[in-house]
Amino acid sequence: MNWFQKTSQANVYELRRDGKLILRGSSDECYMRLQQVQGQSADWAMKYEGYTINPITEDWKDHYTWYSPER
Repeated sequence: MNWFQKTSQANVYELRRDGKLILRGSSDECYMRLQQVQGQSADWAMKYEGYTINPITEDWKDHYTWYSPER
């Protein structure tokens, strides 16, 4: 199994507010950042303040500058 096959199975999520990207990372990292940038619960922030946390569904390697197919 090469490097791409191992890392392409990772779960990568995006934290956004009103469509603007704040963070890409694990779901835990996204929820932690959400709590750092606003004082309400995650539920409140997603319902009333425009925040979303969603898995990246497109080919995620195009979004990362550290992606290297030579590895």
